[in-house]
Amino acid sequence: MILIDSTFVNSLGGINILYEILNSIPVKSKKKFVLFIDYRQKESFSKANTYECYFTRGLVDRQVKFFKIRQRVKVVFSLGNVPLIMLRKRYQLTYNMQYFLFSQKELSNSNALKWNIKSQLIKLFFKISNSDVAAQTESMKDLFIEKFKINREKVFIYPIFKRINSYPVKINTNIFFYPSSGEKYKKVDFLINAFKLYNENFPDSKLYLTIDKKYKSLNRLIDTINEKRKIIFNKGTISHNETIDFMKKGPIIVHTSSIESFGLVLLESSQLNNVIIAPKLKYVFDVCSPSYTYTLNKMQEFIECLKIVNEDKLIRSKSTLVSTSNNLINYLLSK
Repeated sequence: MILIDSTFVNSLGGINILYEILNSIPVKSKKKFVLFIDYRQKESFSKANTYECYFTRGLVDRQVKFFKIRQRVKVVFSLGNVPLIMLRKRYQLTYNMQYFLFSQKELSNSNALKWNIKSQLIKLFFKISNSDVAAQTESMKDLFIEKFKINREKVFIYPIFKRINSYPVKINTNIFFYPSSGEKYKKVDFLINAFKLYNENFPDSKLYLTIDKKYKSLNRLIDTINEKRKIIFNKGTISHNETIDFMKKGPIIVHTSSIESFGLVLLESSQLNNVIIAPKLKYVFDVCSPSYTYTLNKMQEFIECLKIVNEDKLIRSKSTLVSTSNNLINYLLSK
């Protein structure tokens, strides 16, 4: 049997990947798969009636449940970054989805400490398990090889995502949108200050953000800029569907992040053919062909990109990735 282990998968992105994988399994092959599902998904998980399924609670519980079924399992696919510890005669492929396993310098102090502990633990698990690795992009593959010193032949690329149908978006050149958290690597403060300068020449323009209340310094900066006239609108934390719906209204997508594991916003907005302004970084080109690019942290260069959208002819972005969930399933079945 093939075990798909999604212990630790509790975020929307990871859950979407899990469902894409399960939807790619041929009906005739479903009996060959057994699932480990994070216990926090017990109420919402709707595939359990199709597969043999176990709900797991962390490292120890996952290991115990694996021990009970280990005689039947020949292949393991671990979706949540952390390999299982098992005898090496079984084949294991672990999906790595987090940049912060390798570098915490762009995070706040508390998050950096958390990710440093996680990264050290996961490095140990990879060393013990000898697991192969599946990465989402070329950038993540190169980073994993560099930091883990793993043989390149053991790292595979399987971008997996839910496809969004192309939409006839009518671009609104006065509305700019950056759906992101407020972590410092997202460079929201850079965007806010640049937009303030841009708005002086284009007073009808508006910037929409999705910054949680916990990012107090950013919210204070927004309030300060809005004192004379409200030009920045913070929607707060919104759902994935709300993000997609807003992108379908045709705002200019601005993306100022210095790093990304996958760049889901870029991928989804490029599938909708939005206009995208993004930095000249490899993670951007891994997933899309952006409309306009600038050098990271170069404010005047970024503002010039904002000005370009007021010209008559706009360049639409394009998605450059194809989801490979079918290829992944075929690979697992071949083992």
